[in-house]
Amino acid sequence: MYHEGGTNHVSAIGVQVNKNNLTIQNYPGEAVWFDGSSVQTGWTQSGATWSIPWTKVFDHSPTSTSGAADGSTPGWQWINANYPAAPFPEQVFIDGVAQTQVTSLGACVPGTFFVQGTTTNMIFSPTSLYIGTNPAGKTVNVTDLHNFLNLGVGYTGLTLRGFGVRRYGNALPQYSALRFDGNNNTTNCLLENVVMEDIATMAFSSNQCHGNVIRHVTVRRAGYRALGGYRSDNLLFEKFLVEFTNTENFNSSPDSGVIKVTQSQHVTVHGSIFRDNKCKAVWFDMSVYDMNVYNNDFLRNKDTDAFFEISGTGYVQTICLSTTQQRPSKLTTPTTWRSGTTQLFVAAACRSGSIPIRPIMAMAIDGHWLSTKKIAGLPIQATGSMAVTR
Repeated sequence: MYHEGGTNHVSAIGVQVNKNNLTIQNYPGEAVWFDGSSVQTGWTQSGATWSIPWTKVFDHSPTSTSGAADGSTPGWQWINANYPAAPFPEQVFIDGVAQTQVTSLGACVPGTFFVQGTTTNMIFSPTSLYIGTNPAGKTVNVTDLHNFLNLGVGYTGLTLRGFGVRRYGNALPQYSALRFDGNNNTTNCLLENVVMEDIATMAFSSNQCHGNVIRHVTVRRAGYRALGGYRSDNLLFEKFLVEFTNTENFNSSPDSGVIKVTQSQHVTVHGSIFRDNKCKAVWFDMSVYDMNVYNNDFLRNKDTDAFFEISGTGYVQTICLSTTQQRPSKLTTPTTWRSGTTQLFVAAACRSGSIPIRPIMAMAIDGHWLSTKKIAGLPIQATGSMAVTR
């Protein structure tokens, strides 16, 4: 099935795929975009701001549970107090440049926007939208769709290829803008040659599906997380680029990351580039078994590049670690780690001798950081040089 070139303003939730081995892609040579925003005109000036009536309802829940408040335990809260608008899915773009959402009209200055309205059980009902930049002679796009595509369950061999997805306003409880869904009966799907940009929270996820492949995908400027997997065995992420994840400055714990996979087996991440992300890069958590991370470049990420938490056997071989602000690799496990039931092999190598290899680190059960030289007798190894061919 081919889609003609152009920009499409569409949202499809719970779409049931009734044909196996279906391919949906751009018509060869034509650019296809699915855009969750629309152009808004008719702005009225009031002092140093411009406004329009606005009634698009969004969920402002600060966690993945609609209506629930954020946690109260220090270090275990989703929202950074310095960025209270982080979970708000509203987005405004002026001549293609994202504006920063503020929480009061008085703070609305050039480069920002404010949405006025009321909140009931975290559901926000707006009345007006204000921008701080004069819209005269400019194109103002405002996000007015939640999700792009949420597919129903029970299909195999679906391929989505060759298009772009941008500016969707999915709330945290709505998960990702594009989602393969299943009940362990959706298998062997492919997402390929797709670009996803400026998604309010998470861009793509695989939920209770098996054998899915994410290949040659670019995700940039996801507000919270780029990619995710839950109960998705034999999941393959390969040859993709993810950059500028966590534009909304969510706290790293308990949940923000470029890729986070939970309760899955046989997961591979390889041949890819993670750069300039303000969160963990690869994060395995809650009983992931057989994790393979190799031939990836991790560049200038704010948090841990490869994080293995409460999970089983894995392999990490990284060809480039550069100026990561925290530890490149981190391992936390349950008490069975000391008995040897969890094994992790870590190797690091760089193509450029000018980039130093920083020590691979592991966190023992008591929470103290240990260098690899001090983990005598435990099943973890590291080396500073290794021949790697992409």
